[in-house]
Amino acid sequence: MIPRTMTSNEVYVLPLKDNGAPDVPGEYIYLAPRSNEPITVRFTIEGTSSICRQGSLWVNIPERGSEFRRDEFREYRLNPDFNRTIEISIPVYEAGAFAFYTTYAELPHLSSTLNPHPSAQAGPQKTPLYYIDVAPRLSLEGRPLPLAALSIFSVISKFMGKYPSDWEKHLRGIGGRGYNMIHFTPLQVRGASNSPYSLYDQLGWDPECFPRGEDDVRQMVDSLEHTHSLLSLTDIVLNHTANNSKWLLEHPEAGYNLTTAPWLESAYVLDTQLLVFGSKLEDLGYPKELRSTDDLIKIMDGIKKHVISEIRLWEYYTLDVDRDVEAAIESWSHEKLGLAKESPTGDLDKLKEASVEEQAKYLVQNGLDGNDRLGERFRRRIDPKVSAGMISLCFGKYRGEADEVDIRSKLARILDVVNVPFYEEYDKEIGEILQQLFNRIKYVRLEDHGPKLGPIDQENPLIETYFTRLNKSEASDKFKPEDLVLVNNGWVWAGNALVDNAGPQSRVYLRREVIVWGDCVKLRYGNGPQDSPWLWEHMTNYARMLAKYFAGFRIDNCHSTPIHVAEHILDEARRVRPNLYVVAELFTGSEEMDYVFVKRLGLSSLIREAMQAWSTAELSRLVHRHGGRPIGSFEVDEISKGNGLGSAPTSPAPNGYSTREVVRRIKPAPVQALFMDCTHDNEVPAQKRDARDTLPNAALVCMCASATGSVMGYDEIYPKLVDLVNETRLYTSESSSAKEIKVGGGKGGIGGVKKLLNQIHTLMGKDGYDETHIHHEDQYITVHRVHPESRKGYFLIAHTAYPGYGNGNGAFNAVHLSGTKARHLGSWMLEVETNEEAIQETESDKQFLRGLPSRVVDVPGIRLEAKPDETVITVRDKFPPGSIALFETWIPAAEHSTGLDTYVTSGAKDVMAELDLVDLNFLLYRCDAEERDGSDGKDGTYDIPGYGKIVYAGLQGWWSLLKDIIKDNNLAHPLCQNLRDGQWALDYTLGRLERISQQPEFTGLAKPAAWLKERFDAIRSIPNFLLPRYFALVVRTAYTAAFERGLELMNDKVQNGQWFHHSLAMTSVQMTGLIKSASLWPKKLVPSLAAGLPHFAVEWARCWGRDVFISLRGLYLGTGRF
Repeated sequence: MIPRTMTSNEVYVLPLKDNGAPDVPGEYIYLAPRSNEPITVRFTIEGTSSICRQGSLWVNIPERGSEFRRDEFREYRLNPDFNRTIEISIPVYEAGAFAFYTTYAELPHLSSTLNPHPSAQAGPQKTPLYYIDVAPRLSLEGRPLPLAALSIFSVISKFMGKYPSDWEKHLRGIGGRGYNMIHFTPLQVRGASNSPYSLYDQLGWDPECFPRGEDDVRQMVDSLEHTHSLLSLTDIVLNHTANNSKWLLEHPEAGYNLTTAPWLESAYVLDTQLLVFGSKLEDLGYPKELRSTDDLIKIMDGIKKHVISEIRLWEYYTLDVDRDVEAAIESWSHEKLGLAKESPTGDLDKLKEASVEEQAKYLVQNGLDGNDRLGERFRRRIDPKVSAGMISLCFGKYRGEADEVDIRSKLARILDVVNVPFYEEYDKEIGEILQQLFNRIKYVRLEDHGPKLGPIDQENPLIETYFTRLNKSEASDKFKPEDLVLVNNGWVWAGNALVDNAGPQSRVYLRREVIVWGDCVKLRYGNGPQDSPWLWEHMTNYARMLAKYFAGFRIDNCHSTPIHVAEHILDEARRVRPNLYVVAELFTGSEEMDYVFVKRLGLSSLIREAMQAWSTAELSRLVHRHGGRPIGSFEVDEISKGNGLGSAPTSPAPNGYSTREVVRRIKPAPVQALFMDCTHDNEVPAQKRDARDTLPNAALVCMCASATGSVMGYDEIYPKLVDLVNETRLYTSESSSAKEIKVGGGKGGIGGVKKLLNQIHTLMGKDGYDETHIHHEDQYITVHRVHPESRKGYFLIAHTAYPGYGNGNGAFNAVHLSGTKARHLGSWMLEVETNEEAIQETESDKQFLRGLPSRVVDVPGIRLEAKPDETVITVRDKFPPGSIALFETWIPAAEHSTGLDTYVTSGAKDVMAELDLVDLNFLLYRCDAEERDGSDGKDGTYDIPGYGKIVYAGLQGWWSLLKDIIKDNNLAHPLCQNLRDGQWALDYTLGRLERISQQPEFTGLAKPAAWLKERFDAIRSIPNFLLPRYFALVVRTAYTAAFERGLELMNDKVQNGQWFHHSLAMTSVQMTGLIKSASLWPKKLVPSLAAGLPHFAVEWARCWGRDVFISLRGLYLGTGRF
């Protein structure tokens, strides 16, 4: 006989609310498949939901073998069904950002009449788009590499030297330190500034790094994975191009010029005049070098006089009164009249006698044109027909009826009033312009934390220009001068990430609010390929080229990339590489806006920076945020079932195969992070904190349950942030010169310890160590990260090093690890020479970038005291700032022979198989009064301190609380605290079953009592912080088995019904039981039906005839209990 193979199908249940929205907190649906097999998304919709009324579910998840198209949706009809929950199972074969929505006919509005007017009937409705993000499935050396196992190393590519001669030693050192992915800043040809993010040619490879071009890139990527065990990630830059990109001369329409973006004309005029003024300072009698705020005030006075006044900027805001008067007279004389159609005749008659202000208001409301955006001078105007119409009302229709001089004078006065708010708008914006100029000039020339650029000259002009002015002589004759003026890219502090800063509705370039990158021209994509066809094709080819070679993208400045452009680019890249890892530099200013980008683009991770922490407390908060779930979190993947031979609901299984569904509830998920100890944009610890903090900061990041990363120069302890634009020296690293990196201490940085930290981080990520406890105590942070089932883990003590921490141990209490054993892996401290002489010597090398003199040394004196019920760790003697201690931990009580989780969740169905419905009444239910009646007043329902009594003494009493506690992972609930404080809940639950099973009427409960005892005994010895989780596992397992046994004892309609039917039917079990004081058979104890709980539960009131007989038909006949 051919052996059968069991395959697992991961099914993610996605319930929809009555309004079509996903029933997932935050509506962020993030799925991380645990194998390379397809997964299934199972939409569940109540058959009676409003969205089932002429409803359909639409999804753009493609079928197997089909390409994903964001705008192509498949329809699944939602047919109302009062007897079941509708399930629609859709297989997902690839990673990406998928969307769904529903359409339905809204219920008619309530009406007081029987036959409402047809217009009152609601039309078809469409819900918003909701997104399902499926994480990419990466693999390295043929084995899966979960995103939480990534250890990423960032390099500025131009400092690597030439490939392969200079690169290979660095790649060997990076792989040797335990990193498994390398991030390259852009590898394309750089522009005039030499910045790696200012690209001259997106389709050309940097010849300084890759002399053989694409052949070198192909060889390098192959070598990375097969020689150095490294995946590759590279930047994709979509916002801008170098200001000297040759193709701009051929396609200036790809940028925002004065033809494609005429609303920028005023900003250009201002920018040009500021440059002219800056070049004439000396001639005009203003200081060229600013030495004080007084000098700056003089410059600002000059700007008002020689810039603002001379360019007559107000003309971009106001009407040209003379022009509009002439146009109105011309229109009036030719009887071209226009009046507001919606104005009643009476209102128009009053216009003649109205005040000038009211007449001006009339013209604005009915005749103002050009108010949609800025543009050319005097773009705003009043429609001459509307003005002429008002003239005819006020003065008559014909020239002979009125003096034309009076008409001109009157109309000019009205238009002057129209202009008042426009001048006010101008005055306000001029104030903002001057304030922005003052602040920026002060920052770059005077402030201590600014660059202090020195004299104002051609190299360092008064302002950073907002525009690139292409050379007309190098461009085609078909282009006008205004075609060759292109706005530069930049960023706006606290700007709206969904607003185009160079678009018609934004004035940030005019108001000088942009922190500009003068070497980069901002790219204009428009609303779609039709608006800039060459640019869309060019950048699509760029994305596809990168996806051909690299496993992942880092989206540079994602927050200023038009989101519809990023969607298109990523869709195209994923066609080339379906499991593309996408990380983004995203700083939108709000978590809500972050979610918009993450959901729509399917971002795998957002870059988060440990070096942004200004204190130990803030660093602790960041580690807590990215550390993982709390230790002892509840398990929610409660269903696992096989469907025997045949096929899974969503995909066929060939003969000889058996499929098993592993059903998972979709959990609320935070945005995934790439948590970097330092990025190429961050100041290093030697600048921002204390150089010794390099080690504890790196260790804390590596302990987090997310992708982590670092940058070249951090492990090496470079003295300062590397200037990626102006720096010309090449990298050096102690790790690059060593043949093999040994774990532990050594000179030249933290490479040896980083290797161990990276190895542990990758191991924990691969094996699913996703529970963490973080504790902050003064200068110390401790992190304990464990596996949720095996309970094995790693424990870190980190003594951070911030300015002022000195050299002592700090105040750190002994650590008590309850119920846990530990093994000391090592303790190290970092010593760095940071005196002026050491820094000068390091910086004096004109050819290579070097780290400060440093060494990592072992720290003795860590005391590990193993007690029967805990391990105590004490830091003694010397453990100064910059030190760490690392331990491996395990919980002996969790090492059950078959795995504690497996054991406590097994066998329940068998022990429930012989129970009858009366047994189930006692096992599941019994209110307080019933419990007291059966125990002669000794027992009642369990009383939880700080909460109160549970509703039922049986399993339902616990489950009614636990189902929400589990869903919300609410470890702070009073029940969880009660379980951590003692094992009374276990004793109570088991005790009542053991006692009742001694009575002849309940001998059937002996097996469930024995099962519970065995499971409770298995979890009694685990640490108390884990007891809530395991108590919930046991209760859920027993409750589910008992509930299913109850349904088995009822008719087919109940068994095949929906969850609501099941709950109603189980009410018959809830209401029927053996109650001593309420047996209707005088000489024999028989079950009785309660008239109501809890008040009609015992004695004569329980059998109250009217209520009993009303409910009897549904409880007994409807369920088949007869």
